[in-house]
Amino acid sequence: MKRLFIGVISFALLLSACMKDSELEQEREKQLIILKDYLASKNITYAGTDTVYRTYIDSTRRDTASIPIKSTYYVKIDYNLRLVGDNKLVETTNHALASSNNILPVTYLKGPALIAVNYTSIYGIYRSLLQLRKNDTANFVIPFEWAFGSYYTSLIPPFSSLIFQVRVVEVIPDIVAYDKSFWQRWVVDSLQLSLSDTTEEVPVYIKTYNIGDSTKKASDYTNVTVIYKGWLTDGRVFTNDYDTITFNLSSSTIIEGFRKGVSQLNLGQRAKIFIPYYHGYGKTAQVNNRGQVVIPPYSSLIYEVLLSQTNY
Repeated sequence: MKRLFIGVISFALLLSACMKDSELEQEREKQLIILKDYLASKNITYAGTDTVYRTYIDSTRRDTASIPIKSTYYVKIDYNLRLVGDNKLVETTNHALASSNNILPVTYLKGPALIAVNYTSIYGIYRSLLQLRKNDTANFVIPFEWAFGSYYTSLIPPFSSLIFQVRVVEVIPDIVAYDKSFWQRWVVDSLQLSLSDTTEEVPVYIKTYNIGDSTKKASDYTNVTVIYKGWLTDGRVFTNDYDTITFNLSSSTIIEGFRKGVSQLNLGQRAKIFIPYYHGYGKTAQVNNRGQVVIPPYSSLIYEVLLSQTNY
C-alpha cells in the first residue's frame, strides 16, 4: 500500500517536473549547505542525507507503560514540521500555532494525531518514531532525501530538510483492542446497555429516550431527515453541534451503522446510537475538503439522533 503523507501536506500539490535539471541540482546544493550549517550549529557531525539526526530528547516522563514504538503500531502524537532553512512552520497539530502561522492544523479537532507508524510517507518521520517511547519529547532533523526530495509545494522548496518536533502521547500496539477499550464506558456506563458481544454480528447499540409516533417507523419509508450530534469515543465532538441530514435509507454513502440505527426509530423518537468502528468508517480516516482528519481510523462513534421527518 502506498504511504500517505502524515497530514494536510498530502492535499497540497507536489511538483518537481516544473524545474529544469540544472535548476534542481543548484537547489539541491544550496539546501545541502543549509543542512550542513544547521547541523554544525547543533554540534552534530554530518553523516549524509540518508539518515535522521536527533538533536534533543526528553525521556524523563517514561514509566512502566512507556513501551518502544514498533513499525506495526499506531501512535498518537503532537508534532510540528519546520523547515531547516528558516524554521518556517509547514505542518502542526497545534491549532493555536497553526492559526498564528496562517496554515491549517493537521486535524479538524484539537488534540494529537493518530497515525499508523509504517504508513507515514515521510520516511524520516518513520525512522524517527522508531527511536521513541510513550511520553518522550524529541526533535529530529530529517534530511531532504528522507523528506520530500525534489518535490515541492507553495510552503516547501525542493530538497528541503525538515525539523520534526514531536511528543508521543500514546503508543498503541493493537489499534482494534485500543478502540474496544472504550466500549465499556459508552455502552455499559453511559447507555446502560449490556455489552453482550463485541463481534461484527453486533451492528449497533441503541438507547432510546422516548417512543415517538409508533405508527411511522423509519423502516417503512425511503427517505428520512435526522438531526444529529456525533462524538468520538474519547469524548470529542466531530459535528457542528447539531447537524441535519436527509438521506435514503438504502444509500451506500451513509455509514452502515448510522443507517441501521436510524431505521429502528419512530418519527419523533430520540436516541443515542453506539456504532462499532467496523460499521462506521472502518480502518480509513475521514478527511474534510481541506485535507484535515476529522475521524481517525478504527474509530467507534456515538451519535445522538432525532428522527424529525419521514418521506416515501
